[in-house]
Amino acid sequence: AYDIIKEVFGDYNHIMATLVENIFEGHIKDYVHDNLTKLYQNDKEKYLKALYDYYERFNKVTTIISKKYDLSSDVGIVNKSKKSTFGSYLEDYISVEEKHLRDMFDNSISSYYASIGHQKRQIPTGGLSQTFLKRSTDTSGIGDESLISQEVAINLLSESRNAILRCHLLAPKMNLPEYIWKIFEALLEKLCLDHISYAIDISLQMITSASTNVQPDGRFCDVAGQANAIIQLLKKHFNENILPIIGSTSMYDDSVNKRNAVLQQLEEKIDQGLEKSIQAAISWLKHILSTEQKKTDFRPEDSKIVIELTTPACSKCIQFIKQQRKLIKSCLDGKNVEEVLKELGVRFHRVLYDHMQQFTYNSMGGMFALADVHSYQDCMKEFKIPLLDKLFSTLHALCKLLVTNPENIRQLCCEEQLASMDRNVLQQFANLRTDYKTARLAKHFQ
Repeated sequence: AYDIIKEVFGDYNHIMATLVENIFEGHIKDYVHDNLTKLYQNDKEKYLKALYDYYERFNKVTTIISKKYDLSSDVGIVNKSKKSTFGSYLEDYISVEEKHLRDMFDNSISSYYASIGHQKRQIPTGGLSQTFLKRSTDTSGIGDESLISQEVAINLLSESRNAILRCHLLAPKMNLPEYIWKIFEALLEKLCLDHISYAIDISLQMITSASTNVQPDGRFCDVAGQANAIIQLLKKHFNENILPIIGSTSMYDDSVNKRNAVLQQLEEKIDQGLEKSIQAAISWLKHILSTEQKKTDFRPEDSKIVIELTTPACSKCIQFIKQQRKLIKSCLDGKNVEEVLKELGVRFHRVLYDHMQQFTYNSMGGMFALADVHSYQDCMKEFKIPLLDKLFSTLHALCKLLVTNPENIRQLCCEEQLASMDRNVLQQFANLRTDYKTARLAKHFQ
């Protein structure tokens, strides 16, 4: 047809352009309109995918035709056909895209909750009952599933990237930064506030109160670990897909500030939860020591001595501490692991020091105390934190004051670990010995 037109008509380029226009304005426009109208009414996801596909193919076809049939001088006809075919769909593209994303995000989160038998609801301001998180099929208590899901997060991030890809093609260049931010803002709201923050809020209120004598389950560490992992994925997504578009625009500062405000809110809640988790763990260790440690542990009668490596209270404390260490290392990463373990170790050292001041020790009891602290010391070495090694090593050295022969006490106090300590502290510890007065130990501290 082109060869015939070129041979017959002098102004063959214009004639060819008119022919192309008639094809686009006729069959192609009707085909696009009929299909997009049906999809718009029934399935917004398929509608958006089809709009992207049709528009991309239209651009490719018109580019090929323009080059092959030299329609560069009639580019206005091509643009007119494009506007006539897609103009009405492009005008409301971002509103459809944004609403579709928000609906899809809601459905994805709701489907996850349904899969674990959880019905999302408003969080009571006065706190949550123990049955708040239970599965609908479990009336005995709280379900094991976490209310936060990395799989859901990955799905939302993937859908956001798909939307951004469509936006690059369908949005006017001048509006691209604004549209891209709208897509990210929907992700920020649904993923961070509706999913992550919700899970953190509930987990925060489910942490065993520091005033109760209930062993904490460590649920929050898992939530914190997953939340941190998702936050890192979100930051990576922002840097790779959002920042290059808005980075040089006037909306950059405001957009980054909004993102940072949301992430800071999450990080503050995570810190708050980790603090409450440490408090709950320390509360439980105090409970073990107060209920399991007996005065006779450190003042045994010779006829009733049972040779054990550690006292029952020590064994239970160490078992719990090891569980906490394993949980923290498996759920958290980076500096969070070190900071939480260090805080747990430092606070337990203070608890243990004060706990030991409540007893008096005979010679055999002092040996038991020394063995207990040695076991605590070995347990803390697994934390691999120098400060904790130093604290428990010093406490172990102090315990030697409970078993050392009176004539060797002065020499012991001059050794490296005790030499720099206040003499009053050393004397206070030695005063816990049952023979403190009879052996006239006070003179060694003058």
